[in-house]
Amino acid sequence: MGRWSSSQPARGGFRVPRPLHAAAAPFVAAVLAGVAALVASPRVPLLLASGFILLAGFRALSAVRDRSRLRRQADVLLETGVRVHPQSQLLVWRAEELTGRHNRKSLARSLHGIVRELERPSPVTARPLNRRGIRPHLELLRALADRVALLDRPVAAQGMVLVERLLTDGLASPLYVGGRRGDLRAAVGACFDALDRDAGQARSDVPTAHRLVLSSGRGQ
Repeated sequence: MGRWSSSQPARGGFRVPRPLHAAAAPFVAAVLAGVAALVASPRVPLLLASGFILLAGFRALSAVRDRSRLRRQADVLLETGVRVHPQSQLLVWRAEELTGRHNRKSLARSLHGIVRELERPSPVTARPLNRRGIRPHLELLRALADRVALLDRPVAAQGMVLVERLLTDGLASPLYVGGRRGDLRAAVGACFDALDRDAGQARSDVPTAHRLVLSSGRGQ
């Protein structure tokens, strides 16, 4: 895949929206107003406290929305295999978030959870999984989970975007009922390839990964 470099220096400095940080000042003001209500006439301070609490909630929700928008913008670029230029602060931030330990553990748990759910089906499930399409590829999904969970081995941001989309895009992922009827084996294989791309390691960190892809393909 042809890839291109992106340099998007943030104007005026790039800052990641942080919901708790955005809500901190009005929340502190609300607390102070509440304290004032206890020692003085309660009516005005309580009204002020209520207003500050509403402002804190609004600012937190706005920060969540802005952070989600920035993630989507960065993911569109990272999914293409764009090289992360050090001056592109948006891409540097998102790549670090995607490949960080917390995100890798979270996505690996989700993949393992899907495998366990199909191995020990429960009468009640919150996820509309495409069980018929997934069952032939359980070992392949397990290998992908193991690859993501190998924290001592690097992964490429492009691969993590693909893994995240596989797990969260209910309209397109072949994991879910109602998703596009795609080839799950090909989708997982693309995740493997992208995870190892420019990750500074051999093509496969899970010894059976590519054998699973190939053997699953022969069985189609």
